[in-house]
Amino acid sequence: MITTAEAGALAAQGEFKSAASLYARCNKPFEEVALVFVDNNETDALRLYLTQKLVNLGRNVILLTRWVDGRRPFKGQ
Repeated sequence: MITTAEAGALAAQGEFKSAASLYARCNKPFEEVALVFVDNNETDALRLYLTQKLVNLGRNVILLTRWVDGRRPFKGQ
């Protein structure tokens, strides 16, 4: 898939946040994509990837998105 190839090229160039946005639209296995960012100590890009991937899955995962983003979804927690 073209988007996966483009994302990989961006990551290889050190453009991790741009790569994260493209990877979020791909079907590449989650574990493989996450390791790209973890192995390069790119926590911001990883957070961006996870957040966008979850948002792309739909509104049913808003609680997970908030958890990834570090916000508390409920009062009293």
